[in-house]
Amino acid sequence: MSIPRLYTDLAHLWPVLSPPAHYADEARVLRELAADHLGQPQAGAPWRLLELGVGGGHTLSHLTDVFQITGVDRSEPMLANARRLLPKAELIQADMRSIDLKRHFDVVFVHDSIDTLTNRADVEAVLRVAWQHTRAGGMACFAPTYDRTSFTNHETATDQQRSDDGGLVLTYLSYVHDPDPEDDTFEMLLTYVINDGGLVTTAEDRIECGLFSRDEWQAMVSRAGFSVRVHVAPFWTLFVGSKRPRST
Repeated sequence: MSIPRLYTDLAHLWPVLSPPAHYADEARVLRELAADHLGQPQAGAPWRLLELGVGGGHTLSHLTDVFQITGVDRSEPMLANARRLLPKAELIQADMRSIDLKRHFDVVFVHDSIDTLTNRADVEAVLRVAWQHTRAGGMACFAPTYDRTSFTNHETATDQQRSDDGGLVLTYLSYVHDPDPEDDTFEMLLTYVINDGGLVTTAEDRIECGLFSRDEWQAMVSRAGFSVRVHVAPFWTLFVGSKRPRST
């Protein structure tokens, strides 16, 4: 598993690079899927949500009104960002491939943290952890940035963001490419131009990521024990797993 610099020495840039406001649409879809699957939460009894690979908690920041939130991540610097944004959440430093909280949740969510898993064994380990923590009748949602259908070789994106006080101006370029279409990986390169109070520096992230077809994703989620369906939105593809209620 490769660890992006955004999860280590560049973690302080994350709230500026990818502001929580950018995640409102994703959170809305997650909320709607939960309502369709679970019904409406009862007053005083919010749904319990576990995010594996919570990062800075930007998606969950839009869901605190309906979810009691637990987040897991290996990166302590990124969890520090999440603690500032989600002061009431339970946030735990641990490996999402092996953690056992010994309890169940209504919803388990795995966002783009799963991109850094470059082989099926690691992906399926996370899917099994998700299964283990999903209650009977609950659901799990898996949201890789790309599958083979949505991936475009040599795709680029640029953006510029400023901190709230204007002291930090962050410009970045992202570029993805697949050097070997026969394997299960692609490479993401991120170049940052950091203007911090007039001092300009540059930094680079080079991240190896997993890349699997939609059929492969569905098969892996199914092998973990879920009934699976694909939910396609303009900004992401979700693999939604349902954990069947126990028979009575």
